Parts: sequence; structure tokens; C-alpha cells
Amino acid sequence: MKLRVALASIVVLVSTAIAADKTGGLPPLIDRDLIFGNPEIAAAQLSPDGKYLAFLKPWKDTRNVYVKAIGEPFE
Repeated sequence: MKLRVALASIVVLVSTAIAADKTGGLPPLIDRDLIFGNPEIAAAQLSPDGKYLAFLKPWKDTRNVYVKAIGEPFE
């Protein structure tokens, strides 16, 4: 069983290396701001009674806590 897993892993690694070689090497980079940038809305939480939603949203480059009723728009 361990031999089958090892052989399967080797096949996957070799096929990945061949595919990367055919596409010209490394995959494209992911934009750094996409991962580490300031999110538009973060840390959303629903109130215990289910009527309100609290979340963090930037305003003038500072994160602020917003509390909205469930039916209200996010603007």
C-alpha cells in the first residue's frame, strides 16, 4: 500500500513538472494587494437575535465598526 502511494506521488510530481515546463515555467504571480490589502468588508457577525449585522469596513483609510439591520443596504 505504501509503495502505491509513493508511486502515485511520483507520477503526480513528474506530470506537474512536465506541465510547468510546457507552459514556460512558473505560474503567474498573484497580486499582493489581493491577499494582504485592506478588505472592503471584514469580520462580519450576526447578532444573537438575528436582526443586526456587525462588520468592519474602511472609511478614510481607517477600519470602522458598522452595525446594520438585516434589510438595510451596505452603502
